[in-house]
Amino acid sequence: MFFNSRFKINSPSGQDLEPHQVFLDEMSQKSKSYDNRHKIETPFQEKKIIFLVIISILILSFLFIRSGYLQIVKGGNFREQANKNAVALQSVKMKRGVIYDQSEKQLVWNNPNYKIVLNKKDFNQLSDDKKNTIKKEISEIISLSKKELNKKIETDKQEVILNKNRLSYSTIVSLETKIKDWPAVHLTKDSYRFYENGKAYSHIIGYASRNNLEGKAGLEKKYNDVLMPKGGEQKILYNAAGEEVGREQISRSQPGQSLITHLDKDFQEKIYQLLTKRAEELGVREANVIALDPRDGGVISMVSIPSYNNNLFSQALSVEKVEKLKADPNFSLYNQAISGLGYSTGSVIKPLVALAALEEKIIKASRVIFCPEKICLTNKYTQEETCYRDWKFHGEADIRRAIAESINTFFYAIGGGYKNIEGLGAEKIISWLKKFNWGLKTGIDLPNEGSGFLPDVKENWYSGNTYHLSIGQGPFAITPLQVATAFIGIANQGIIYQPQVVDKIISEDREGVDIIKDINPEILNSGFASLKNLEVVREGMRQAVSSPHGSAYNLESLPVEAAAKTGTAQTEIKNHYHSWIVAFAPYENPEIVLVVMLKKVPEKLVATKYIAEDLLRWYFSSRYDKMKKD
Repeated sequence: MFFNSRFKINSPSGQDLEPHQVFLDEMSQKSKSYDNRHKIETPFQEKKIIFLVIISILILSFLFIRSGYLQIVKGGNFREQANKNAVALQSVKMKRGVIYDQSEKQLVWNNPNYKIVLNKKDFNQLSDDKKNTIKKEISEIISLSKKELNKKIETDKQEVILNKNRLSYSTIVSLETKIKDWPAVHLTKDSYRFYENGKAYSHIIGYASRNNLEGKAGLEKKYNDVLMPKGGEQKILYNAAGEEVGREQISRSQPGQSLITHLDKDFQEKIYQLLTKRAEELGVREANVIALDPRDGGVISMVSIPSYNNNLFSQALSVEKVEKLKADPNFSLYNQAISGLGYSTGSVIKPLVALAALEEKIIKASRVIFCPEKICLTNKYTQEETCYRDWKFHGEADIRRAIAESINTFFYAIGGGYKNIEGLGAEKIISWLKKFNWGLKTGIDLPNEGSGFLPDVKENWYSGNTYHLSIGQGPFAITPLQVATAFIGIANQGIIYQPQVVDKIISEDREGVDIIKDINPEILNSGFASLKNLEVVREGMRQAVSSPHGSAYNLESLPVEAAAKTGTAQTEIKNHYHSWIVAFAPYENPEIVLVVMLKKVPEKLVATKYIAEDLLRWYFSSRYDKMKKD
């Protein structure tokens, strides 16, 4: 006979028998000495029943007693062991997005880094001997004093990062052999920011903090939410011995998105190299260069010196190192190209005043006026005469020649008035400067932009102040970025674009690259002047380059036609000036607006126009060389 799964019995003949039939058959065999003809069933014997009852009672009693023992007597121990089978929550970090130039050359990198992480909750459950052993061994490997280690463990939150600086390869190897014996301590793979040629880019790219890679300056700060990865979480299960026995993902992490900028990597580095060298030769400590694309406002380059090495912030800095940096005159976190109050512009203002005079019909483009060496005004209160001089005698000039040769007395007349020329007056000049976004933030996608300021003409304002304002002197200050932004509208004949560093936001993964956002140009102002009058101003700036008497005649040697305007503004230091030049090229279809500004240049050291010449020559020569190769 064979037992099936339903507790029936199969006979060889194929007939099914129920279990009780088996018992009946057995009893029948044992009762053959009786008269089987009269007895079909025989009852269980009484002793057997009693025996079965006793056995059942004993088994149930044993199970009851054992259950009570495990729950009551040993329950505390089991709970303690269960607690030691700890589940730790660990954040899963992905890489921060990186930054590229316009040709997708990488400017920012995520280099591998490792962190020693101590879980305080698990660590506090260890014996004192085990804690001291772990701390002693960690201190020896990463050269951290026991006092510093104890302080970090006491003051930090749940997860304590023990190492200050990046770990060397040999240290990582040592840790990997030891860390298996340290419950509550694990090694996490992380990354740190590396900035290519850091000093050349620091003011525009900025930097991210060492610990959590949060952006603290420049593009890193402005686009922090874009660049920052979305962290996930996983559960790590440890047994009572502190050994990892499993992992479970709770939430998914996502890498940060990346930025493609309008920056030209090679040009940026060339500018930094040349500007630093020339500033040192001239004894100038502060200087700026900005290059914008007049076709869309893209920031091709932006350099401000003194600069700083943003790679410094990827490692821990001692108090002594910080104090040393503060005392270094060649170290500055201040981006002068866009921040602060700005500077007076000198004659760079003249094309804007000329356009205002044409639009307000103060003067016609064809009109020629006599430009004396000086214009003198009589004070109506004191009857004393005050004279406003030109830098040399020019004689007769129209508005184009006045721009090209930077004739002060011409702009005194159209700005403040003289003889039969009414003049714009201070309020109209300021109104027109605002059309060019002077005294206002441009909205560039960088933090800490300054607005500069324009003068208040309602109080203590005299005709002489208007004369000074007409040639870019007096109580006002404009940032180099605002100057460059204004001349976008001159270069492209009437559209002032908002300067923009980032061109695209992209997502990168193993499958490829997706464009998340293509950033379109933003217009700050347009249609503010007639094309005819804009062209007159452009012709004046072109004549400044093409005429032997022009203020930027040296640019005529460039491989493309350029237009420009120079400027020299007085400073509070005697015989020192802020030196400016703004240029755009090629003249017919401009691709670049360039501003060079040197602060507090000693008298007679005219440098900006020669720096501009070198930069524009390099820029167009390199582009043409590239076109030939392609």
